[in-house]
Amino acid sequence: MLVHGRPSVYWDDEPRVPAICRTIDQVKAEFDGAGADVIPIREQASDELTDEQFEILWTVAVEQSSEIVSNSERPVEVSLLLTNLVDDLLIRGVESSYILSAVHRGFEINEDRAAEI
Repeated sequence: MLVHGRPSVYWDDEPRVPAICRTIDQVKAEFDGAGADVIPIREQASDELTDEQFEILWTVAVEQSSEIVSNSERPVEVSLLLTNLVDDLLIRGVESSYILSAVHRGFEINEDRAAEI
């Protein structure tokens, strides 16, 4: 082989393979036979509460909130608690419309209670 009119010192009987092809072949060889982990598909549990679960949660919530409200000395304490609760719910991804709906439902419960008296 002549390079610039002189014989080349480099003689290679095999054709040169570009570096990128060698890299690809090396990676293929490393992964040859290696399979991916199989993760079984599980059905997601429903977010819907059963009537019994709802009743238990409702009872606990009523007891805890009644205790907090009755132990507070000033309305600002309850207001700060409510503010913090809303912030925590928003941080956890609860939609603001859901929070507003719950507050509205609280007003309805209060109106129903007042009407019974």
